[in-house]
Amino acid sequence: MQNKPLNTLFRQEDLSLWNDFIPMRYSVRHFLDNTSIDNINVLEYSLAKYNLSGARIVLKRNEQSKNVMVNLPLFPKFENVFHYACVITDYSVPLSKFYAGILGEAFVLNASSLGLGTCWVAGNFRRSVCDVKLADGERIQAIIPYGKPLGNTKKKGRKPLNALCKSNPSAWPLWAYRAADAVRIAPSAVNLQPWRFDFTGSTLCIKFRFLNSLDAGIACLHAIASLNNMAFECFIDEKDNSLRFFVER
Repeated sequence: MQNKPLNTLFRQEDLSLWNDFIPMRYSVRHFLDNTSIDNINVLEYSLAKYNLSGARIVLKRNEQSKNVMVNLPLFPKFENVFHYACVITDYSVPLSKFYAGILGEAFVLNASSLGLGTCWVAGNFRRSVCDVKLADGERIQAIIPYGKPLGNTKKKGRKPLNALCKSNPSAWPLWAYRAADAVRIAPSAVNLQPWRFDFTGSTLCIKFRFLNSLDAGIACLHAIASLNNMAFECFIDEKDNSLRFFVER
């Protein structure tokens, strides 16, 4: 099954909600064990509304006797991870990692709207501990621990928008500036911000090192959320590893 065009994947009210919480989300590594069953039910209900071919999410509870997390030297430790989401891709579906990034970040922003903290984890976790039945060709690409944050967590720094743009963003239309800035503050693997922006004619181009990646999908979700109240089109250019956005006047 082929996925819908990017501008029709989600409802406008969902995109508007996510756009409100993009500036508020931050990565959390320390949690409290008081995530209510009501919040978990809301997250599961929200996930059931989204149908992206090649990507799905399963919510799990972390059993401390078989801890899913792996703490690494030189990185802040995870503490009290009681709940996590498994982000699963189907390698037989084109751009499955890209769509998994979109779906996972939708989950993250829904969790943020409920007052829950999250953290994308693509490497330091034990796949063998995740009790999820996988179909042929499926793989757990990442997990997202979530729950009530314990204590204050500082947001990670981001490069200024000018440093990520080929041309001067202050000369762009406001919609393009806002979309690029929404991507700028998106989470990425080890905070590398692997995207660059340019605006030519009437088109915003977001270029990635790899389009079929979680980072690109996360960035895409931020961009389309920022355009929630506008009539826009988005074109996927796999050869150029880029997304091109155009807003109808």
